[in-house]
Amino acid sequence: AWDRHRSTCGLEGVAIVTDTDNATVDVLNALCQTRRHAAEELTGPAVSVVDQVTGRCEPVHAGDRVRFIRPFLDPGTEWRYVANGTGGQVLAVDGGWLAR
Repeated sequence: AWDRHRSTCGLEGVAIVTDTDNATVDVLNALCQTRRHAAEELTGPAVSVVDQVTGRCEPVHAGDRVRFIRPFLDPGTEWRYVANGTGGQVLAVDGGWLAR
């Protein structure tokens, strides 16, 4: 159903809301990315983002929609704070920033 609605409404009009375990969420995310790749909505390489609390690893592409599950603060800067629950879209992927 997600794929059908996404292809007719676009990503802004569609979301998957679930209350399940992380393993199921990871499978759903992988399935969604596979469909988006097939539709050529994701281009370029992915960057693997690791949740340091849980060890979960997610490939992130430019164009992906994301939602933070806990606050994020880069202690080296004031502008890199993101509140829990904040949603957004990845505009670009830069592996150089993650390597620091």
